Amino acid sequence: ACLLPLWLAFRPLQRGDGGFRWRVAPATARDDLRRNWRFGRWVAAGRISVNGREFGIPWLLAAFAGTAAVGFMDAAMKVVGLIFPMITALANVLTPSIAAAYAEDGVGAVRRMVARTALLMGLATGTVALGLAFGSEWVIALFFGDEFGGQHTAVVVYAVATVVEASGMPADAGLWAIERPNVGFYINLVSMVTAFAVAWALIPSLGVLGAIWGIATGKGVATTGQLACFWWLSR
Repeated sequence: ACLLPLWLAFRPLQRGDGGFRWRVAPATARDDLRRNWRFGRWVAAGRISVNGREFGIPWLLAAFAGTAAVGFMDAAMKVVGLIFPMITALANVLTPSIAAAYAEDGVGAVRRMVARTALLMGLATGTVALGLAFGSEWVIALFFGDEFGGQHTAVVVYAVATVVEASGMPADAGLWAIERPNVGFYINLVSMVTAFAVAWALIPSLGVLGAIWGIATGKGVATTGQLACFWWLSR
């Protein structure tokens, strides 16, 4: 978002013959840079918080249980991770679609789209993710070997958490559309802190499963906050 003005500085102007010519518009670029920085810094901070939750807890697990435990955790998460390309593809369509709905028809259209796509995201990812979860032992043995088996519960917990997270993505995009990305950042920050607190409490007794529960709790907090705040702020 912050780099968008670099493109906007060279805006295309349509010619009568259907072609384009380009002109440099530094004044427009400066205005767009300021606006996009105000918006984009919150988006970037929110993504950093999400990455901190996802990639920080394995380090916590390593500190408590050793690096071998991180390998077992990663194997369990990779089973569900097979669904991530679909989630990314849906998100790449979702965000601009919600922004367009807001620009064309206002907040009411965004609310309707968020409600519809939250259900769609949950059903689409749930069908595949839960199928992967219940076939987890076979998938883990196929890709990593039998020695990584016995993690069915961890895979199921992470699969459910991933479906919950996907269901909250439309609300997160909705917060962007109504220009409240700062709210999304604070939600993700609380989610990250919660995930670390739960993982810290559970890893000593549950090991890999405790780390998975930490991440899952963080995802649940994020989705709950996104849905609640979006519906409240878009009234």
